[in-house]
Amino acid sequence: MDHDNLSVKEEITVYNIICNYVERRNHNTNKKLNKQNIKKIMELIRFSFLTLNQLKAVEKNPNVPREMLIESLMARVESHEKKKKKKKSETLGNEQREVPKRFRARPICGTSYDYEEDFDKNGIIYSIGTQKNKKTFKNPSKKQKTKFTIHASSIERGDPLDVTGRKELEFWTKDVPASWVLFDFGPNRLILPNNYTIMHGGNYKADLLRNWDLQGSNDTQNWTVLRQHRNDTSLNGNFGTASWSIDLQLERGFRYLRLLQSGYNSSHHNFLLLSGIEFYGELYELD
Repeated sequence: MDHDNLSVKEEITVYNIICNYVERRNHNTNKKLNKQNIKKIMELIRFSFLTLNQLKAVEKNPNVPREMLIESLMARVESHEKKKKKKKSETLGNEQREVPKRFRARPICGTSYDYEEDFDKNGIIYSIGTQKNKKTFKNPSKKQKTKFTIHASSIERGDPLDVTGRKELEFWTKDVPASWVLFDFGPNRLILPNNYTIMHGGNYKADLLRNWDLQGSNDTQNWTVLRQHRNDTSLNGNFGTASWSIDLQLERGFRYLRLLQSGYNSSHHNFLLLSGIEFYGELYELD
C-alpha cells in the first residue's frame, strides 16, 4: 500500500482495504493492533483525495485520527487556492518543499489495449474514434472534440489526417530527409505503447518504409526512441500492413508519438508513405 506506483481508480478503495484489514486484526485477540499501529496504517490513506461525501462517512470511523482529516482538508484548501493563483502546490515562491506522500496524487490508472491482428478493433485510436466502443467509428483526427490530431513535416500527396481513418487512402510527404508524421493524443491523454501497426501509404509496391524510428515525447522537443527500424522489409505490397512490439520497460506515458524516417525507403527516396496506424498498450486519461 505504501508503493509510490500504486494506482487506483478511487482512493476510497485503499481506505476500504485498510479498514477491512484493521477490523480482521482486531477480531483476533492475539493480533490486535494498538492505537499507534492503527495510526501508522491510516497514514497510508490519502484522505485529501476522497470526495466530500466519502469524508463525511470516514469522519464517523473512530479508528481515523481527527488530525489526519484536518490536515487533509487543509491540504485540499491549500491546493485549491494555489491553483487559483496558477502556482503548483509543491512551490512556495521560488523554493521547493517536499510534500508528504499522503498529500500527493497517486499515479493515474490506465486502460489496457491488446494487439490481436493488424487493424483489429482493440487499438487505442479505434477506442478514441468510437468513444470507447460506444459509437460507430469516426476518424478521431477529424473530430475537434477528441483533441487528437496529426501533423506531418511536409505534404506531397493526400491528407495526413486520413492516416487514422482506417481506409486505403494515399498519403506521403515530400522527398526530404528526416521526414516525419506526428500524432498528438491531446493534453489529457498519455500513451504507454507496447505494440503498433502501420499501413503502407501507396497503392503500389514502391517507396515502402525501410528505415525509421518510433519516438515518444511530452513536449515535442525531447524524444525517446521506442523502436528503431533499420532495413526493415516487413512492409510489402499495395497498402500492405505490418505490426511490431515495443519491448522497452517504460516508466511514463507520452502525449506525442512520431514516426521519423531515418534513411531511404525501398525506392531509395525520402518520401514517407503512410495510410494507416494503430497503437496498443496503456492509455491514461487525465481529469
